[in-house]
Amino acid sequence: MIKNNYKKTIFMWLFLLIFCNKVAAERYRPDSVNELITDIILANSNGENDVIDLGGCEYVIENIYPGTQNGLPAIKPDNLLTTSSHSLTIKDGTIEISLLSGITARHFEVNAGASLYLENVTLKHGSSAGDGGSITNSGFLSLKYVAIFSNTAAASGGAIENEGSMSIGDSTFAQNTAINGGAIDNSNGTINQLFNSTFASNSASTNGGAIYNNGLIKSMTNNTIAANTAMAQGGGIDISTGTVNMFVSNIVAANDAPSGPDIFNLGTIINPQFNLIGIAGVGSGNNIGGNNLVGSVATPLDPGLEPLAYNGGYRWTMALSFSSPAINTGSNPFALLFDERGHGYKRTSAGATDIGAYELQICELDSDHDGVCNENDNCPCRFNPSQDDCNHNGVGDACDECPCPCDREPCDDTCGPCPPHHEPGPCDPDDCHRCPREDDGRDGGHDNHPPHHPGSGCGDDHPPCGHDGDDCHRCPHDGDSANQHV
Repeated sequence: MIKNNYKKTIFMWLFLLIFCNKVAAERYRPDSVNELITDIILANSNGENDVIDLGGCEYVIENIYPGTQNGLPAIKPDNLLTTSSHSLTIKDGTIEISLLSGITARHFEVNAGASLYLENVTLKHGSSAGDGGSITNSGFLSLKYVAIFSNTAAASGGAIENEGSMSIGDSTFAQNTAINGGAIDNSNGTINQLFNSTFASNSASTNGGAIYNNGLIKSMTNNTIAANTAMAQGGGIDISTGTVNMFVSNIVAANDAPSGPDIFNLGTIINPQFNLIGIAGVGSGNNIGGNNLVGSVATPLDPGLEPLAYNGGYRWTMALSFSSPAINTGSNPFALLFDERGHGYKRTSAGATDIGAYELQICELDSDHDGVCNENDNCPCRFNPSQDDCNHNGVGDACDECPCPCDREPCDDTCGPCPPHHEPGPCDPDDCHRCPREDDGRDGGHDNHPPHHPGSGCGDDHPPCGHDGDDCHRCPHDGDSANQHV
C-alpha cells in the first residue's frame, strides 16, 4: 500500500510539473530580428503564455516575412492546448521597418483567437498596401505605454485596423496616415477601453483624422485628441455608424476637417461627461452638452495645449498650459493613479482632475525640479522625469545603486549586478552599473558619480537633499549619518 501511494504521489508530481510547464510563461530575449522571428514562431506553438523581452533594444526589419504583408510572423492562436487560451507579451523595445529597405510591411498581424500584449514598445515606419499600417487585429490586442508613429496604410487604419477586441492605455499615436482613420480604424471591432492616451498629428485623406469608428467603443476616458486632420469629415473622431458607451474627460480640440473639425457623429455617444470639445460636433447623433466644455465654429474653445513633446514618463504628451480651461474641470471615472506618463505623475492633483491625458502637477515640493512631486518621486533628490525603475523595487534607477542585472551583451550594457570590481565595458562602468563608491579605478571626468567627500559640492540647495551628498550616492533615505530633511 505504501509503495502504491508512493507511485501515485510521484505520478501526480510529474503530471503537475508537465502541466504547469505547459501553462507557465516562457521568456525570450532575442538578440536580432531573426531571433525575434524565431521566438514568435515558438510562441505560436508551445502551449504557454510567452514573454519576449526586447531589452530596450531597437530591431530594424529589412525584409517581408514570407507569405505575409508583415515584417514579422503573424501572431496565431496556440493550438497545443485547446482547453485554454495563451498569450504573447512583447515588451521594452523598439521595432522599426527600415525606410532604406523600401519594403511595404506592417509590424504585426494578430489572427482570430490569438492574443498579443504590447508593453513599453515603440512601433514606427510600418506601411500597408491595404489596412493597418502597423497592426491589423482580428484577435485580442492590448497596448500599454506604447508609441505608434509614422505609419501609413493605403486603405484604413494608419496605425491599427481593428476587427477584433482591443484595449489601449497610456499610449501615444502620432503622424500616422490612412484614407479612413489616420491612427485607428475600428471596423466593426470592439475597443474595450481607450484611456490616458494621446492622438496628435495623424491624418486621413477622407474621414477620421485620428479615429474612425463604426464598431463599439465601450469606454473612452481621459484622452487627448488634438492637431489631427481629415480632408472630408471628423478631423479628430468620425463615428460613422458606431457607438461609444462611455465618453468622459476627453479633450477633442484643435483638429481640422471641412465638416466636423473635431467630431463628426452619425452614430451614438451615450451620456458624454466632463469633455472639452473645441468645436461642437456635426451630425445627427451628436449630443454633447451639459457639463461639457464646448466651443463653436464662430468661437472655438482653445484647449491650451502645448505641442507634442517629452514631458517626462514613458511617452510624449501634450502638456496643459497654466491657462488651459481643462485644468481641474475633468473627471477620473476609473480612479486611475497616474496620467499617461506613468509613475509619479498623479492622475488627480490637488484634489481635482484635469481633462485629457495629461495632468498638471501641483506640488508642495519638487526638490529636483523634474516635474514629479516629492511625495510621488521615486528618487526625489535627482532629476529623473522618466521615473525609470527597472527592477521595480520602488527606488528609481537614478537613486538605485544596483538598478537591474545585465541580461545580455551587447545591447543591454546599461544595467549591471554592481560587483565590487569588474572589467570596463563599452561605456564607463559607473554609467552602466551606477555604483558610485566601487573601486573601479575610474574617477575624475570619467566617473559620473565619484565617491562623496565632504565639501565636494555634491549637495542640493533644495530639501530633502541638503548638502550631505545623499543626491550623490543616490540613497537619500538609506539611514546613514548624513543629514536628511524628509
